[in-house]
Amino acid sequence: GSGLRDGDCVNYGVADGVANVHRLHVGLQGELWITTGRGLLRFDGHMLHSYGHIENELLTGQAIGHDSDGRTWIGGSTGIGYFSNDSLWVCGAECGGPQGVVDSFELDVNGRLWLTVGGIGAMYFEDGYFHELTVAEGLASTEIRSMAGGPDGSIWFATDSGLSRWSDGEFTTYTTRDGLPSTEVYGVNVDSAGIVWIACTPDFAGAEGGLASYDGETFRTLSHDQMPQSV
Repeated sequence: GSGLRDGDCVNYGVADGVANVHRLHVGLQGELWITTGRGLLRFDGHMLHSYGHIENELLTGQAIGHDSDGRTWIGGSTGIGYFSNDSLWVCGAECGGPQGVVDSFELDVNGRLWLTVGGIGAMYFEDGYFHELTVAEGLASTEIRSMAGGPDGSIWFATDSGLSRWSDGEFTTYTTRDGLPSTEVYGVNVDSAGIVWIACTPDFAGAEGGLASYDGETFRTLSHDQMPQSV
């Protein structure tokens, strides 16, 4: 891997413990957290700090995030836990820890930690316990490709069966009938103005897909002329 230090590009490699990088995450204090095949790393702007495996493969997990208390959460195929005061605390059945692969984390504006779990759905952490949300609660599908939080506290989920929004304790799902360019939603993000941006690919029903926006009332698909010609 490489990064900038004092305006210069600095390379970090196997000798520094940087090998097979899984995820990068910027912490609440601006520090950079890195999950790798060799364990967890933290870059404070000057030095790399390695926490190794600490005898737990969880620290090589492919998902990483932070909660409002500043704890570093790591998730992967072996479960979920948080890193605090140089110790790893694993969340098992006693706190409703997920039984699948943790794919991603998201912190909403209310300080609630969310995660997506492959083949299961979504979960949020509240009062020391993980609460599970699946298709039984109205989620479009357990195949979640992306997740994003809105400024109003809502959480959006991009799935293979449409776009789901969790707000005020319930799901609302949007499909092509509501104006989406396709039900195969691969990406979702919310900008600072609260506009939801949705990336779709062609679906089996023949919809072509494309990039769309949602202002809370109407979905608008960008035409080819409205798309940037270069990045």
